[in-house]
Order: sequence, then structure tokens, then C-alpha cells
Amino acid sequence: MEQLRQERESFDQAKSQGAQWFSYKLRMGYGINLLLLGVAAACTYILLRHDDYPAHVVTIVAATLLGDMITLAIAVFKLVLQNNQLPAVQPTTRIKDG
Repeated sequence: MEQLRQERESFDQAKSQGAQWFSYKLRMGYGINLLLLGVAAACTYILLRHDDYPAHVVTIVAATLLGDMITLAIAVFKLVLQNNQLPAVQPTTRIKDG
């Protein structure tokens, strides 16, 4: 009976950790998107008013915008699409038939 209680507790802990990782990944995704939106808005403002800024600033801003887009794609792939970081939650009981 004690073994069953320990295995249930182990299963519940793994389930809880999986839920916490999901929540963390979701918050990170929202944070990355908000950060990208802020940087993209500032870059777009400068690119649309390129006559008001020196040429080297406009070049840096364009490179920053491109770099942020590439970084966002990599972050989304690593955080969301690669789901092999946690082992699957599975039963832990070793009850034998018979």
C-alpha cells in the first residue's frame, strides 16, 4: 500500500511539473511577442521617418529588425515546437497480474 501511495505522489508531482513548464513556456511566448512588438514598433517608426535620422542609424535599425525576426522564429521553434524537454507523464505502478 505504501508503494502505491509513493507512486501516486510521484505521478502527481510529474503531472504538476508538466503543468508548470507549460505555463512557463506560455508566459515566455507572450513575453517574447511583446518584446518583439516593442522593438518592431520603434524600428518601424525610425524606418518610416528615415529622412530624420543618419544613414548609419537607419542601417542599424533595419539590421535590428531583421535580427529580431530571426530570433523570434528560433525562439518559437525552441520553446513551442520542440516538445521533447520533459518526459511524458506515464503510470508508475508496477502491479503484476496474477
